[in-house]
Amino acid sequence: MSIQNPLRTKKIALIIVAIIAGLILIPAVAVFILGTLGLSPIKLTTQAPPSYSSTEGSVSNLGVTGSYTTKTDISESANSPSGNDSGERKMIKTGSLELLVKSAEQAAADMQGIAERLGGFVSASNIYEVSASTKTGTVTIRVAASNFNQAIEETKKLAIKVERESVNAQDVTEQYVDLESRLRNLQAQEQQYLQILKQAVKIPDILQVTAQLDQVRMKIEQIQGQLNYLSRQVDMASLSANLTEEADVEIFGLRWRPLYVIKQAFRNMLGSLQGYVDSMIKLIFALPVILAWLITIGLIILVCWKIGRWIWRKFLKSTSAI
Repeated sequence: MSIQNPLRTKKIALIIVAIIAGLILIPAVAVFILGTLGLSPIKLTTQAPPSYSSTEGSVSNLGVTGSYTTKTDISESANSPSGNDSGERKMIKTGSLELLVKSAEQAAADMQGIAERLGGFVSASNIYEVSASTKTGTVTIRVAASNFNQAIEETKKLAIKVERESVNAQDVTEQYVDLESRLRNLQAQEQQYLQILKQAVKIPDILQVTAQLDQVRMKIEQIQGQLNYLSRQVDMASLSANLTEEADVEIFGLRWRPLYVIKQAFRNMLGSLQGYVDSMIKLIFALPVILAWLITIGLIILVCWKIGRWIWRKFLKSTSAI
């Protein structure tokens, strides 16, 4: 009995060690494989902070000979308060609708009326015939940002059914503030170059200052154009509507919508096929890594088996024989 008890204790210890090793290895391998396939439930995302260029150039790099004095201070201009320091966010609003309508042409005309009534306009309109009695098309309107939600609600009222609705608001405040700061720096540099140009006497100095001044003014025009574009995008929201006429069929007094059913079924089929193909692509590219892990696990199990078998033959078996 004294010999069997240590033997049983060693067997239990080996079993416990094997179970602990399995509990550690199997979840680790499973998490790695799922992560490789893009199916891991734990996803860590990091976003790098936006970087900003602190300078647009320096007057000291001009290299003009002679002594010139200027009164404009770029650092003071750069630190001057921005036009957006009131806390108002600069948002570009866009919307997209997929509508099932009775008449695509009538819906397009109604959307034009909505845009004009809300202080906007139609930026794009395309209506075409897809069959003998069915038309479809896309209409894009621009309205004042303050009337964006009202435009969406009134446009949805034109539809028999709203198949899809998407609204997006892009925050461009940081980009806008950065452009304003760069513009102020460049305008300050322009004033410095103008003062130097007034004091320059030598022709090479005048030519060099003029060349630098032209470059600064070109940058000012570029940044001013970007600011103007952002301002227009912020002030006028965009709403696009995909208009599809419904093909009505009545059978025994029941209203049937085969076109809508076919369209939904086709869309579901494409979504399922896309998911299947994506999974297969991920699996194919993950196969080498999965095989490597399986081989590694197999080797670990083989080594553990060899060690356990050696221990059994060397110590446990001889003890059992005694």
